[in-house]
Amino acid sequence: MKLVERVKGLLLTPRLEWKVIEQEAKTPSDLFIDYVAIIAAIPEVARFVGQTLIGDYAPVVPSLVRMVLVYLLNFVMVYTIACVIDQLAPRFEGQKNFDNAVKLSVYSYTPLWLAGIFLLIPGLSFLLILGAYGLYLLWTGLPLLMQVPLSLPDADSTTVDNQFTFGRIRIPVQLDDPVQVLTDLHAATERLNTAHMSDAERTGLAVDFATFAALIPPTVVHAGMQLYTGLGLSQRFTPICHGIASTISGPPVPVYCAGAKVVGMHTAAPLVEGCGLNITLISHGDVMDLSVCVCPDNVPAVNDIATGIVDSVGILVAAAQESPRGERPSVLTQMTSHTQKPSHARH
Repeated sequence: MKLVERVKGLLLTPRLEWKVIEQEAKTPSDLFIDYVAIIAAIPEVARFVGQTLIGDYAPVVPSLVRMVLVYLLNFVMVYTIACVIDQLAPRFEGQKNFDNAVKLSVYSYTPLWLAGIFLLIPGLSFLLILGAYGLYLLWTGLPLLMQVPLSLPDADSTTVDNQFTFGRIRIPVQLDDPVQVLTDLHAATERLNTAHMSDAERTGLAVDFATFAALIPPTVVHAGMQLYTGLGLSQRFTPICHGIASTISGPPVPVYCAGAKVVGMHTAAPLVEGCGLNITLISHGDVMDLSVCVCPDNVPAVNDIATGIVDSVGILVAAAQESPRGERPSVLTQMTSHTQKPSHARH
């Protein structure tokens, strides 16, 4: 292992470097002798030189004793943190592996030790904050070395995306037969999916809603809404609807956050001018979470709405168990699955 190459890999390409580190048969003693003994000396030597020789404001002997003690304390801290990581890994659905825990602890300290070079000049000691990059190294190394599922477990990345599509379907609220309601919804949804597939094949474009939304700061959204209301535009344009019902399809696998399995996802959707009801359904894994946001001035019975939705879903589930639909592709799916010849007729 070449020290310079290892440091460069950790700082520039940490994810790739962790994969290399995971395959290495390094014992804790090897890491302490070949790596910690060298890198951990940087901040203490720099501090000693900066305070006694450059700054000339600290006595030499006490500073030398402090340098040796703190240098040895680095070994204790690295070993202690490795023990903590190894013990806590099973609690976050990871695997105990002390050798890998030592690797994780040692290499995650690298940015802090390197940032210690700024202690040569007392006025630059604030740059030690750059050592916080070690937290990112720890975060990226946990899933590989300790098998802690910080985000998604191993899955085919092509099956999990953030694509967001728009569409509109008619909800058959006038029907009383739940089987007929399911039939109409099934046909309408398939028409919408077929249209989206055709558009995607023609254009090859998809809207990555999560990426675009992440690029917009909340302050900009808030300022835009205030400007929209302040200019009176909300009074000039009649809202196209007084309620919004939407669905968000999450990944079809369990979701993890900071090593803990996510058991529920709920959204507090903003209410736009003239629209006092927002119903959002979020699916992830085999779970669906329902969120109902209302303006209490316009929709006072929010509990009745939520309870009614739950009861109605129960009725539809019971109807789906009785109905043979879903056992095979519908007629609409079979018809649209065949390649259609382009039509030259004018519409």
